[in-house]
Amino acid sequence: MRLVLVLLSVVASVVPARGQCPGDLNGDRTLTIADIVSLVAHVLDGAGCGAPTPTATRLAGNPTPTPNLRDPARFRDLGNGTIRDGVLHLVWEKKSSDGSVHDVGDRLTHDEAEALAVALSAQRFGGRSTWRLPTSAELFSLVQTGFYGPHPLFETDCVPGCTIRQCSCTDAVYYWAAGTGEPGEEFFDIVYGRTADAGYDRGSSHHAVRAVSSLP
Repeated sequence: MRLVLVLLSVVASVVPARGQCPGDLNGDRTLTIADIVSLVAHVLDGAGCGAPTPTATRLAGNPTPTPNLRDPARFRDLGNGTIRDGVLHLVWEKKSSDGSVHDVGDRLTHDEAEALAVALSAQRFGGRSTWRLPTSAELFSLVQTGFYGPHPLFETDCVPGCTIRQCSCTDAVYYWAAGTGEPGEEFFDIVYGRTADAGYDRGSSHHAVRAVSSLP
């Protein structure tokens, strides 16, 4: 089931050109067995199936692989409750365990999750006013094929009562993404917080949230 979810997420991440089938890798307007095999190979490459070094998940609509999650120069704690990704030019909300609006244990509907991002922007949390829900690809960039768990800066000293200036927390649950899972339906993308699993769920369901802001 995990492989199926990952495969579906990779197929969905291939943004088709006009007239091209989703998942069509060679542009011949058909989804062939060869295309599917290529997608499976992409998912399995580096996923602990014999490859010594894990490869990165591709960003949706971007042919460039995500930089290695373990690159020590990629992430930096800004000391204000946020973490900067200097490679993908993003700033992430840290999660706490103190019952605040940043609490890692909060489970919100999709509408509530979007409202939280709006509230963070209004408060200029971390000195920023452009907070939003991340895309599936952006959430995928926080986990690495072949590893279990996020980058250490997203999971540090997480104990009950700790604030975003004292710790950084990530739950082993699904997180809301901005994209829709089913066109015309009230379904939205979800991405697992610790592994490259994804799917979609009704917007009325409750999932975790981690807001993001794009750097100029």
